Amino acid sequence: SKKPGVVTWISFIVYRAIPFAFELRTLLDWATTKTTLGFYEWLKLEDIYAQLFLVKCRIEMDHENERNVGDKQGLHLKIAMGFGLFIILCFVIWFPLLFFIQASPGNIIN
Repeated sequence: SKKPGVVTWISFIVYRAIPFAFELRTLLDWATTKTTLGFYEWLKLEDIYAQLFLVKCRIEMDHENERNVGDKQGLHLKIAMGFGLFIILCFVIWFPLLFFIQASPGNIIN
């Protein structure tokens, strides 16, 4: 029901990334709505609706960028997404490991 676009896409992605926010909202919706669906079925229905909304946002962004099906991805996008995500993932994975290795009691000189 919302107009798809970049801002709504990013805000929806952030909302879905918050642990249990989607499930809690779905549980409250199910509890307050007259329905014949069980909770598991209602959860699946909401998940399908969410995935369709994300696809709708992606299609709208492709139309705004005048990108057609089968067009190659731009080099700037591949570099930004590829290397940017690689650096972020390496930082998320390796920083805690390196931090705890430096803070371990085994590194103290006797």
